[in-house]
Amino acid sequence: MHSVCPHDCPSCCSLEVTVADGRIAEVSGTADHPFTQGIICGKVREYAERVHSPLRVLTPLRRVGAKGEGRFERVSWDDALAEIARRWREIMGRHGGEAILPFSYAGSMGQVQFFAGHPLFHALGASRLDRTICVTTAYSGWRATLGEVTGNDSEQMVGADLVVLWGVNAAYSTINVMTLVKQARQRGAHVVVVDPYRTPTALQADEHLAVRPGTDGALALAVMHVLIADGLVNHDYIERATLGFEALAEHVKAWPPERVAPIVGLDAATIVAFARRYGASPRTFIRVGIGISRHDNGAMTCRTLACLPALTGAYADAHGGALLSTGGAYGFDYSVLERPDLMPTPAPRTVNMIQLGRALTDRAMSPPVRALYVYSSNPAAVCPNQTLVLKGLEREDLFTVVHEQVMTDTAHYADLVLPATTSMEHLDLYRSGVAQSHYAKGDEGLIREFLAKGDASVRSITWEQLARDGWARVALPSPYRPFADGAPTPSGKVEFYSASLERHGLPALPTYVPLAEGHERRELTARFPLQCIVPPNRFFLNSSFSQSARLRRRQGTATAMLAPADAAARGIVEGDTVLVESARGSARFAARITDATRPGVVVIEGIWWHRFHPGGRGVNVLTSDRVADLGGGPAFHSNLVQVHKA
Repeated sequence: MHSVCPHDCPSCCSLEVTVADGRIAEVSGTADHPFTQGIICGKVREYAERVHSPLRVLTPLRRVGAKGEGRFERVSWDDALAEIARRWREIMGRHGGEAILPFSYAGSMGQVQFFAGHPLFHALGASRLDRTICVTTAYSGWRATLGEVTGNDSEQMVGADLVVLWGVNAAYSTINVMTLVKQARQRGAHVVVVDPYRTPTALQADEHLAVRPGTDGALALAVMHVLIADGLVNHDYIERATLGFEALAEHVKAWPPERVAPIVGLDAATIVAFARRYGASPRTFIRVGIGISRHDNGAMTCRTLACLPALTGAYADAHGGALLSTGGAYGFDYSVLERPDLMPTPAPRTVNMIQLGRALTDRAMSPPVRALYVYSSNPAAVCPNQTLVLKGLEREDLFTVVHEQVMTDTAHYADLVLPATTSMEHLDLYRSGVAQSHYAKGDEGLIREFLAKGDASVRSITWEQLARDGWARVALPSPYRPFADGAPTPSGKVEFYSASLERHGLPALPTYVPLAEGHERRELTARFPLQCIVPPNRFFLNSSFSQSARLRRRQGTATAMLAPADAAARGIVEGDTVLVESARGSARFAARITDATRPGVVVIEGIWWHRFHPGGRGVNVLTSDRVADLGGGPAFHSNLVQVHKA
C-alpha cells in the first residue's frame, strides 16, 4: 500500500508498505517518486518496530504511581473521556478556559493530524500554544529578506556548478537532498559544507568549512565583502530585483575576511577562496539548514544568507538560488483545519512552547495552568531547560493527559494516557465533544475541503489522484524561481535593507551579533569554556525512535564528542563517562574523542529518552529556554559548558 513518512525530516518521503497477516512486513521508498527516488532512511525502513513496539499504548491508562514513575492501570475509553470532561469542566468553572494548555508539535506532519486538536481547544477558549520550537526563527529571518518562505526547487541543484550545504547534515536529516547532491557532484558540481563539525555530509563534500557555532552570519558578511570588492556581483539583477545595495556595499566594508577570520575560526585566505568560488557563477545553489537558526542570532543569520544569491543573480538562474523550506510555495487554506473562527473574542493568551517549564512553574500566571494536554510531542525530552519542565510536570495539581503512540518520557508524568494511531493505521480515535460539525467531516472530508480551498497551485490535486498514486506534484512553474524578478516583501524587492526589521528594533542591514553564550563572552567562558551544540544523530529524529531497542543498539549510547586537545586537558580518554555541565544543569555521556570537532566545541548528537540515558537525564538539561532574536524560537545550540571526567 502507499504511505508517506509522517516525521519532521522534512523530506516527506513516499513509502510503499507491505502488510502480511495484519502486521507490517516491509517499508521501502517509492522508486518512481521524483524526490524520494526509492531512498529512505534506516529509521523509517525499520518502522514496523515502532508500529508493533512493546511500548505501544493500546488502551487508555490511568496513573496509579507517582508522576514520572510510569505505573498505570487500564481503563475504558468511556471512563477516560468522562474523567477528562469532568476535570476540564471543573477547571474551566474555577479558572476559565485559559487554565487549559494544549501542547503539540510535529510528531505527525500529516496536515489533518497536525491540526487535529486546534478546533477543540479554540472552542474551549484554552490558552494558545506558540509552536516555536523548530522553524519560526529561521522563517522570520528568511521573510525579512525575501518576504516568503520558499526558494528555488531543490531538484534544480543537480545542474549547479557549486552546491553549498550550509548548516545541514543531509546525510542524517534529509537523506533525499544527498541523493540530489551526489547527482550534482557527478555532473561536476563542487560541493561545500559549512558546519561546526565534520559530519557524514561533510565527509562526502569537496570542502568543509568548520566555522565556530553561531558565527555563520559573520562568514556570510565576509563573503559579501569579497563579492562586492572584487566586482563579482550581478548589477542587472541588483538593479531590477533588490533594495538597498548601496547601503549594503558600504556596510560590508567593515567586514573584511581579515576581521572575520578570528571570529569564525577560518583562515582569511580560505574565506576569500570560498567567496570567489561562489561569485564565479550564478549557477550556485545554497541549501540552508534550520539548525543555524537555533542560536541567539539565528534569524539574522538566515536573513543574511538569503542575501547572497541576490548579489550574484543566482535567484534568476535555473540551477541556482537558495532554499530554506518550500512551505510558502503553495497556498493551502489552513483555516479549514485550524478553525480560528471557533476562538472566543478577545483571543486567549499565548504561551511560548519553548518556555513550558516557566508556564508550569510560574504561580504568578493568571490563571495558572491547571490542565495540560500533550499530543504529537514529547516535551519532557525535547523542551529546553528540561529541569524546570520536569519540575512542572511533577505538579500533583496539574491534570495531564498524554495522547500518544508509545510510552514516552512525558507519558510517564500523565494522569491519563490515551492511545494514538500511527500514520500507517486508519482508526479515528477522536470524540467530538465541542466543534462537532468539524470532526464529523472525517479525515477524507477534511482533506477534500482542504484541497478545494487552496490556491491554484493545489486546487488541481484531487482526492482520487492521491488515493490512487499516493502523491501529487503541486502546479508550479518549472524551473521554479520565485525570486527571479523580485520578492513579495513590502518593497516588492529582495531587501538588503529591511525597514520592517528596523521597526522591530533590529538592524536594517545584515549584521553579526555575538551569542549570549558564545566564545566571545569572556566572563562566561571563565567558568564554562566550551561551546556545545546539540544536532540530530543518525538513528533518532528529535526524541522519536528513541523507543526502538534496535535503533538504540545501532546508535550505541549517548556521547559527547570532544576534540583531542580538550579531552587531554581534562584527563579524558575514549569511552570515559563524563559530566557535561551548563548554567542550567548537568548530564552524563560517554566521551568520544575525535578531530571531527574543533577545539572548544562539544557536539552532543540526538535526544535520548531519560530512561535510556546514562544518569536518567538527557541533553536538554543543558539547553536554555532563551528566545532567539526574532520569531520566538529557541537557542538550542547557544550553550556554554564545562566537561569533567565523572
